[in-house]
Amino acid sequence: MKLSEELKSYLDQAAYALVCVTLDLGNGSETVVIVKSTADLIDGLAKAKATVGVGWLVEQTDQGPVACMCIKCADDNTGELVGETYFDLINEDELDTLEGLVNQPRLKVAMFDEEMDLKYLADARWGALEQLYAQQAFDRAEELMEKTEVYDFEKARDLFQDKVNLEKLVASILDDEDGGDEESGG
Repeated sequence: MKLSEELKSYLDQAAYALVCVTLDLGNGSETVVIVKSTADLIDGLAKAKATVGVGWLVEQTDQGPVACMCIKCADDNTGELVGETYFDLINEDELDTLEGLVNQPRLKVAMFDEEMDLKYLADARWGALEQLYAQQAFDRAEELMEKTEVYDFEKARDLFQDKVNLEKLVASILDDEDGGDEESGG
């Protein structure tokens, strides 16, 4: 898996990270979730062949809309890995990544340890329902963006995070067995 030098540098400096990027895994370009965490946690999840759930939440703030994708990978004996990533709706690369994600038939999650060794390449739960949730999130974000006069991604994300912490985010979109609920859109 070939990561850009910029992405490697970012991941190398972070103790924990989750990003959504477009890569070529051998079948052409596709959107992939890259996670950096501890080797112990990732090894345990890989050994258990833990499934990765994906959920979405789109919220309007005073500074514009926020599109958030959340993942959860858990095993009763190992623990859980949860995280979120946000899409800047005026950044062309991020918008292309989000749009690509909506249209692809699978979602790979690549988990790297502290040494940046790939420890687990998992298939996220990504069927027709998850694709529909992703499409709904994309459509809702676009709709809210059209109504937004002043957009500041950093401030909007900060306002969203003040309102919805990670625990609340995971509980609202990932804690049920179906990977989401209708009200939150995923």
